[in-house]
Amino acid sequence: MGPAESRPAQRRSVLILLLALATLAGSAAHAADSDDTRAERDRVRAERAAAAAEIEPLMAEDAELDAALADLTAEVEAQQSKVDAARAALERARLRAEAIRADITTNEAEQAALRTQVQLVAVDAYIGAGLDAGEALLTAGDLNAATRETELRRSASRRDLDAVDRLRTVEAELETLRAEAVATEREQAELETQEQAHLADLNVALEAQAKVKAALENRIAEFTAEIDALDAAEADLTRLLNQQLDDEQRAAAAAAKKAADDAAAKTAPPGDGDGGSTGPTPPPPPAPPAPSVTSAQGMAWPTTGTVTSKFGPRWGRMHRGIDIGNSTGTPVYAAASGTVIQAGSSGGLGISVVISHGDGLTTIYGHHSEIFVSNGDKVSRGTQIGSMGCTGSCTGPHLHFETRVNGTAYDPLDYLP
Repeated sequence: MGPAESRPAQRRSVLILLLALATLAGSAAHAADSDDTRAERDRVRAERAAAAAEIEPLMAEDAELDAALADLTAEVEAQQSKVDAARAALERARLRAEAIRADITTNEAEQAALRTQVQLVAVDAYIGAGLDAGEALLTAGDLNAATRETELRRSASRRDLDAVDRLRTVEAELETLRAEAVATEREQAELETQEQAHLADLNVALEAQAKVKAALENRIAEFTAEIDALDAAEADLTRLLNQQLDDEQRAAAAAAKKAADDAAAKTAPPGDGDGGSTGPTPPPPPAPPAPSVTSAQGMAWPTTGTVTSKFGPRWGRMHRGIDIGNSTGTPVYAAASGTVIQAGSSGGLGISVVISHGDGLTTIYGHHSEIFVSNGDKVSRGTQIGSMGCTGSCTGPHLHFETRVNGTAYDPLDYLP
């Protein structure tokens, strides 16, 4: 192929080379992007785990505890992976070190044998320094014997030179192996340091995970016990609320009837003294509607603190109120004006207070350390009715607060500002 004919082939070769270089560059860029993405992901995970480790279990929401445990579990898994990777790398380094030591032992044995051989060659060369091929020919009994002796000496000389060359090669290999052994020992030390650092990080993550996991398990156990106790007392509470509702309805009906009678008496014409009325009795005014559960009712927050458990389904059970966590002794107030219809110990709610606000609306306050009201007391919005505590089914001081309309529990957050 001439120069002109080779140019297209050369251009193709150059193009292939450029494409290969571009592919390698793209692969390197992708690897760099992957490393950056992985580093960012590790950073975010570590920050989330650090925040989760700082969570205050008694003051955290249920969802926060769930999320914190998930974040710490992810951190534990990541740190465990790092520990496993460090141990695997350390084991590979250990095996490499063993192989290098074995090669060093083999080469040292070969080196010793070659040195002995070379030393013997040097001695022989010194003793027979004056003997050359010409002397061999002169002293030989016949020409054939002289030729054989010359060839034997040449062969021995070549073997001697090969031994010297091999010795040099073995010594160079030994130098390389010993350098690799030193590097491998240094690598092992670094990997052991990394392993210990990853183990320390893993232990920190495990400790934080155990703390949050225990807190969550306690929260679930407390919640389950509280719901079980409330379910057991629900029938009594329902009877109490139904009785209160019946009393309110009878009182409203009586008030409406009295208002109607008074209105009829005022509008009736004078009679013959028998007290009869000559006109029809007007219908009673309609009863006021039940308060809407989607609008605020002018309630105030019953205490200060953090809502640790919201209204609704939780861990397969129904939470009919909200839990507000704070320290023991934190004041608890009436959320709105009304009448105390129950005050005292009440099973799972411990020392509790139930207040009727009229129109079927009642509020329930549980787990007091002490209360300052009794059955039948009239209270105003903001009146202190007790102090927060942990009586009944609970593991930490908090207020269990419910709002019910005609006996049905609704989300208290729909009523609070």
